[in-house]
Order: sequence, then C-alpha cells, then structure tokens
Amino acid sequence: MEEIFKLKSLPFVWWFEEDNLSSEMLERFQNGKYVDFGDVPGMAYNLKDYHEQTIDSKNIKIITEIEEYKKWVQVLAQGFGFSDDVFDIYINKLSKFIRYNKTFIPLAAYEENKMVATASIVFANGIAGFYNGSTMLATEVK
Repeated sequence: MEEIFKLKSLPFVWWFEEDNLSSEMLERFQNGKYVDFGDVPGMAYNLKDYHEQTIDSKNIKIITEIEEYKKWVQVLAQGFGFSDDVFDIYINKLSKFIRYNKTFIPLAAYEENKMVATASIVFANGIAGFYNGSTMLATEVK
C-alpha cells in the first residue's frame, strides 16, 4: 500500500497513539465529540515518526460486504475506546460507501480468521490519505 502512495507522490497520513493528538482533538474525543469531515466522521493525523513495517498481505482484506463492515466498525470503536453510539454514527454515515466505491476504502487485518485491526483510505480532490487505524488492545500488546 505504501508503495502506491510513493509512486503517485501522494501524502500519507496516519492517526496513532493519544500522545500524538493535539490537546483539542484529544479533548473532543474524550468528551464524545467527533471530528467530522463532511460525510465522513473521524480524524487523521500527520505521520511524523513512521517506521516501515513488514505486513503479511495475506491477512489484509478490503471490506465489501455490509456484515463485514459492521464487524469492522465494532473493531474500530473498541480500538479507539468509543462508546456504543459511535457504532450507529459510522454505520449511518459510512455504509453508503461500501462496495464499488473509490472514495472510501475500508481495510481489515485478520489474525487466525478474527478481525483484529481496521484502517481506511479516503480519496478526495485527487489526494489519498490513510484515514484511520485501530487495533484491538490484545493484538496491540503483541
């Protein structure tokens, strides 16, 4: 995935770890207020200390079915520690983007056939960005 961004000279953005958030963004998330980019709720954070990682691509999958997407949202919400109301927000706002969409591409990582991490790529105005990433705590600790 990273190679595509490099080849096309696209900006790469990533959200990770609370201490990399601005205090305003962190406060909004802790208070249950979500950053909203038009039709897509969520946030992105500029990548500062990216270290290249080798990922087993056999375990990464693009989500195309609504049932898979519901699991994807559950993993995303749990990874960020969001309350249950976030599930409805994501399902309502993002389910229209599932299947054959070139604007919002949800990805999932699996370990032993269980979804353990989520990510998404958003394309807007000719720019692609890594929109969010979330990992289940048990997997993150590994």
